[in-house]
Amino acid sequence: MNFDFGVLSEFTDNSKVTDINFNGTDLWIDHLDYGRSYHQEFMTHGEIMKLCEKLANAVNRPLNVQSPILEADLQSLRISIVHPSVSNKVSLSIRKSHHKLR
Repeated sequence: MNFDFGVLSEFTDNSKVTDINFNGTDLWIDHLDYGRSYHQEFMTHGEIMKLCEKLANAVNRPLNVQSPILEADLQSLRISIVHPSVSNKVSLSIRKSHHKLR
């Protein structure tokens, strides 16, 4: 399954990027050559929430007040999402695996 990560695609497609973390306001990228970099106000909360809902649909799992934490594998990525009902703003963490997940 190919998944379109939209504006995060430049990071998910980059083999040197190992981690992508959004804390509700700021985007942090871990890069093998450049270390961790900070992207202040990279996206609006609404854009990230739409991406998280799209991810939840892609793995056929709920992401809502009743199921506020989503952990999933997608392609070679490990996805963790915390719904804004728990943390005030949506939180998204993507960790890349060196091996394709089944």
